[in-house]
Amino acid sequence: MPKKPLFPLLLGAALFFPHALYAALSAADEAIITKCQDNVAPAKGPLSPQVAMECVSQLNANGGALLNALKSGNQEEAVELISYNNALVDLANITTRYSGYTLAQALGRELENKPCALCDMGLGPRPERTFDWISVNASGRLNVVKRSVRTWDTLGPIRTEALAAEPEGYTKDSWNKIKIPKRYQRLSNWARARTDKLVLDNETAMSDLTYILIEDLILPGDDEYRGKLTDLGSARAASEKKSLDRITRAGRTAAGLKDQSTSGQKDYLDTTFDRAATGGGDTGVPGVSERTFTPVPIDNKQARELSTRMGTVTDGKFTGYLADEMKGTKAGDELTAFFTDKNYAAKGTNTLKLKFEKGEGATANALGWWDSSNKTTSVNTSLVDDYCLEHRITPEQMLASEEHLRGVARYITPNFVHETVHQRQDAWALANGLDYIKYRDGSTGQPYQMEMETESFSMQAAFSSEKARQLGPTYLEQISPSHKNNAIRFMEDGVDALRTGKHQLYPSISSLEGSTAREFRMARDSAKYLRLLEEKNRLTPGEMTLRDSDDLLEYRALLDTRFKWYSMVYQKSAADERKLLEWRDSFSDSGGTPPPALGSGG
Repeated sequence: MPKKPLFPLLLGAALFFPHALYAALSAADEAIITKCQDNVAPAKGPLSPQVAMECVSQLNANGGALLNALKSGNQEEAVELISYNNALVDLANITTRYSGYTLAQALGRELENKPCALCDMGLGPRPERTFDWISVNASGRLNVVKRSVRTWDTLGPIRTEALAAEPEGYTKDSWNKIKIPKRYQRLSNWARARTDKLVLDNETAMSDLTYILIEDLILPGDDEYRGKLTDLGSARAASEKKSLDRITRAGRTAAGLKDQSTSGQKDYLDTTFDRAATGGGDTGVPGVSERTFTPVPIDNKQARELSTRMGTVTDGKFTGYLADEMKGTKAGDELTAFFTDKNYAAKGTNTLKLKFEKGEGATANALGWWDSSNKTTSVNTSLVDDYCLEHRITPEQMLASEEHLRGVARYITPNFVHETVHQRQDAWALANGLDYIKYRDGSTGQPYQMEMETESFSMQAAFSSEKARQLGPTYLEQISPSHKNNAIRFMEDGVDALRTGKHQLYPSISSLEGSTAREFRMARDSAKYLRLLEEKNRLTPGEMTLRDSDDLLEYRALLDTRFKWYSMVYQKSAADERKLLEWRDSFSDSGGTPPPALGSGG
């Protein structure tokens, strides 16, 4: 068979002539690459975020044509160019889009963990190393950044005098050397101690110290101490003043109350004075009033029954209450197509394993989650309990009612959409060979970065927005408040608003730019080794050992996978956003362009 030796011959040519399989760069492309290289060389370039954004855009234009050409040359230079320019874009976004603790967490994540691409350019690991860069590239944000990272000069005399008196005897130099999270923790510890002293001394006057303590009590576990401050006499006085203000406002609306129903008057007065929930009246359960209803949490047996009734995929068909709720929406139909995709089914990556379970530990406050290790989509039973509480019914009554089963499906479907998108992301990564991250349990995955959450939240919001257009605004009152808010934010401000707003919920994961910077920075040593092997193979091929040849293939594959991941994820994220914004436009009017279908990978 003459075709069999073809691949080995081509591979052999590539081993001896590493550029043999690639076209030469044009003069224009070489100029772009030179500009991008100079931009991230501190001795040559300005480390400009604007130039970095241009570089990222140009590398990925036309389906990533220049990026693909770039990787065929000096891969050591290529990984640095990609890593450092993406790092500058990420730094610009962090310092201009965020503030306070969210900004501090983001800078700490990118500067104080290794490898640090920004540090290679002199912009870390301490945040103070970024101040000169910010003064040039985002001068209006410099004070915000300084205050956010708690640099010494912004702490003020009350804090600095207290810190200087601590056993560590902090000075400006010693304080600015410690990591950002430790700064916040140290200030929290100080604020807790001072709060206890204020309470012990029965200090009642609101002072500069009180406001500073409130600013520093923002970490998990600090709520107790913030509560102590609000219990002080001055805080009580402030609370009483607010109550008087509410009474005054209520007086202004008294004339309007007489025109409302008795129930409406009660709702208004309860909300104004008692902060009670509105909408009393018939609970739908004979003999059970709103005041006497005792919530009953769903048990494990009922949760298993609910799982099977909500959604299953059998013989390539998605059925159940969730399927009914999703049908006829762009996001819902797209995900239904995922469950029936034969390419994914052949690899078993679109199997639906739905489980209702109580969140515990890390998932205690999660509405739902996708577990890639056991391929399970979980819905927190707290959502079901919330639904039953709102409707004053027990889980047993819910399971016996067609109306309430559909109501539960409506309530949880936005969350199911979110988690199913995560399942599809994993399936897509596996289908395209991007799951190069190996986990201890034997599972694999692509690098977890914020664009994955952006797509999931945006698909969820798009689904809810379209349902609201179909069913009217009352639909938004039938889903959870967070899902309602996501839909409103999406319709008002688009995908990028969710990308920015939701990132604070995931402080440990980087943006796509930050993740790219880290992935390619980690690959730099591999690229150096690969360059040495390629030079040896080209100049003295007779000295190549069997180990050298094996390493050459292995490290080329390693680098190729990183390039492929970056290129495909960048292109996919851009396509996802275009599609979702087209959907959003179509929800606002009767027109709109049909969105492009997502492929299932090759």
